[in-house]
Amino acid sequence: MEEKISVIVPVYKVEKYLERCIDSILAQSYGNLEIILVDDGSPDCCPEICDQYQQKDKRIQVIHRENGGLAAARNSAIERATGEYLVFVDSDDQVDRDYIKNLYQIIIRYQADLGICGYEDQYEGKELPFSTDIKMEETVCFDRLEGLKALLYQVPFDNSMWAKIYRKPLFDGLRMPQGRLYEDFAIMYRLFYRADRVVYNPYRGYGYLHRKDGIMEEQFSLRKMDLIDFAEEMKEKLIPCCPQLESAIWSRYFRANCHIYLQIPDGNGFAQQRRRIEKNLKESRKWVLKDSDSRFGTKGAAFCTYLGFPLFRKLKKWKGLGKR
Repeated sequence: MEEKISVIVPVYKVEKYLERCIDSILAQSYGNLEIILVDDGSPDCCPEICDQYQQKDKRIQVIHRENGGLAAARNSAIERATGEYLVFVDSDDQVDRDYIKNLYQIIIRYQADLGICGYEDQYEGKELPFSTDIKMEETVCFDRLEGLKALLYQVPFDNSMWAKIYRKPLFDGLRMPQGRLYEDFAIMYRLFYRADRVVYNPYRGYGYLHRKDGIMEEQFSLRKMDLIDFAEEMKEKLIPCCPQLESAIWSRYFRANCHIYLQIPDGNGFAQQRRRIEKNLKESRKWVLKDSDSRFGTKGAAFCTYLGFPLFRKLKKWKGLGKR
């Protein structure tokens, strides 16, 4: 008998995309699903859409709550979930019909605690077809430290909550920080540290939609300094317990600071935040340059900081360097 998998979908102001998302989940070839739609106080038609779907399919549960943000919505669903495994899907995204089946197969076959697949970048009006074939021989297994190292270097996967399947006990006593941005960064390295085995397959079964009005596409604001707080916290927590990964930790720390620094607009505004990040970059750049495993773009950025931060800021035009 299939084990139950809880699919968690936080919902807020996505009425244009929500039905497509839910339909892709209902069409899954894996049947034993508990689908939890969390209406996070959405002011549009999303609450009604969620309720309509609940009437159509008994696997769907709906939580209506006051707006508390993405992390709070996900946390409330984790509390409600009764599945042996958790899967997160953002409500403006969609998934291939074999997405959950394939994730479940790799985590079971390799007796892992956390399973990961690839994803397709999709754009409004220019959506790409899914890569629906999975090749088990391409699966890569990591132990705890190997998986954490891959996460820190963001190769071959990153810290997004989606495109992953988790054994539910990984979340015992662990929740995402509420009311903050970059909550996925804050929790993901903790989940990897708890996982005895992580498994990855490049099968691209998740469709990630890039929206011009998405949270991460907004202009710089002080809220985005949450990532700097979380990066500093990560460094302080991981280096003492994983000293063999110190170079990887510093590399991840450097990239997180780059991601925010390159978003700060020129001018006299946000001078305090700019100085804070410049200090962090100076502290971490030497680690990046002497790290043989650090990515080429990361090394190039570290080198350019020695040439002066005005020149370094021009790197914002370099594709991909600011990836969080």
